[in-house]
Amino acid sequence: MPSIVLDSFSRASIRFEKLANQEADRLADLQISGEIDIKEARSVPFKAGADRLNRKISENEFEISKANKHIGSLENSLNAIDQMRDMVDRIKALEEAAASEENIALSTSYKTQADDLKEQIITMGETASFRGMNMFSDWGQENFQVGDQTFSAQSVNLDDIISGFAYRGGNILGIESGDFDTSAYPELVAAFGPDTINNVYADFTGNYPDAQLIGDTIALSPTGPNGSYAVDTDTTASIIAGGDYIQLPALTFPEEFTMGFWVNVKSTTAWDFLINSSNSTDVPWNRFEEFGLTRIHNKLPSTEAFRFEYMGPGQGGFNFQLDTPPGSLSLDTWAFWMISLEDLGAGEVRATVYKDGNNIAQTPAGTLAPIGEITRAVTTLGGWYQTAANTSDMDFSDFVIFDEAIGDTKAGEWYDNIALNGLENSFFTMSADKIDDALDKLEAHHSTLKVSLEAQRDQLVFKNELYADEASNLMGIDNEEVALQSNLAQMRQTLAVTSLSITSSTQANILNLFG
Repeated sequence: MPSIVLDSFSRASIRFEKLANQEADRLADLQISGEIDIKEARSVPFKAGADRLNRKISENEFEISKANKHIGSLENSLNAIDQMRDMVDRIKALEEAAASEENIALSTSYKTQADDLKEQIITMGETASFRGMNMFSDWGQENFQVGDQTFSAQSVNLDDIISGFAYRGGNILGIESGDFDTSAYPELVAAFGPDTINNVYADFTGNYPDAQLIGDTIALSPTGPNGSYAVDTDTTASIIAGGDYIQLPALTFPEEFTMGFWVNVKSTTAWDFLINSSNSTDVPWNRFEEFGLTRIHNKLPSTEAFRFEYMGPGQGGFNFQLDTPPGSLSLDTWAFWMISLEDLGAGEVRATVYKDGNNIAQTPAGTLAPIGEITRAVTTLGGWYQTAANTSDMDFSDFVIFDEAIGDTKAGEWYDNIALNGLENSFFTMSADKIDDALDKLEAHHSTLKVSLEAQRDQLVFKNELYADEASNLMGIDNEEVALQSNLAQMRQTLAVTSLSITSSTQANILNLFG
């Protein structure tokens, strides 16, 4: 009997010892795996969550400081705009005084004072900082990130605003048809260009309606000459197959005229039409009056050249064909082409093709062709209205028509003063009212951006308050969990040791009892 009791307690003692060892091993495994750290009283999962939130708070604080910097810059910009408005009011008063003053010297003085104020506006624009830069510099849309939001900053060169800024670079003034002052060039008939505000190819003289941009992929693109925008015609498919081309409205060409246009030919096909103009669309090609600058592979001596073909009123075929020299076409290069048609009398005409202001082809003496003012129903850039003909992969920028045939000297001057300078700087005069309009647009954009940034900043501040409360709660839970785990471990160890002690004591008493 005693042996049976002793065996039972011995087995119980062994079980308690085994359980104690298992508990010690389990605690050791938890310590190694990082789930508990009794020595440092930490519970990793909860503390890690709090640490992540604190890191997020630090990241948001950086974004908040960035937003505050932008907001401060925008406030500086808006304050500068307010000061500019006061100066514009003074400019208006001086311009009115100059216009009404009969004393030439005094009138000139008023104009000089107005010009000085415009220069001061430019200087002020250069000191109004935005994003660490001049808020009016580097025209265009600048994107920047604050938190998870992207913002677009509008900047513009004040010098461009004062001197006259049109569609090149973005048309912040919203120049539209009829805004060009043609008094210095009364012979200007039309001046088409990409209007990025209205997303059209507009005639800024107001003489004609906007052109149509036709095709599935045709679009305005900031890839034009000298920082301008251009109409990008990507495809070489036929018109019926969705090819890209520009269709100008019905244009009236004078008896003598010069037309000029910027073009970048990017690739070529057998028939490439830079321009094609006809007075009819519904009769065979050889029965209407037509002219065009065309590259025809199988007829030109060089594939790197163009042919100007002209069919005068009442003719059944071309009166003359003028080829440009081999190599005059350069791919992927912007060039300004001009075509001049001059009446020499007695039925004789002189056609001249200019490239970048240089005479590269001219009809010989004695070339005969009837000319006369005519309204051509269809004029296309980059394609031919005939549905079977391919359009061309080329980009177009400015397109102008003058009621004048020009010579070599004037062709060079026009290239320098109009083509290189841009339509807006050649024909657009900035008045005090237009400066006011520009400042209105800048103020509206900067004010909207400021409000959006303030809303994003306040949202980040609110998030940080929530994150801080949650991190504090997690740390509180962390401390409670550590204490709980530590107490539990100690209880288990105490239980195991006490159990062993009780087992050993009981075992000894039984031995004494039955000894």
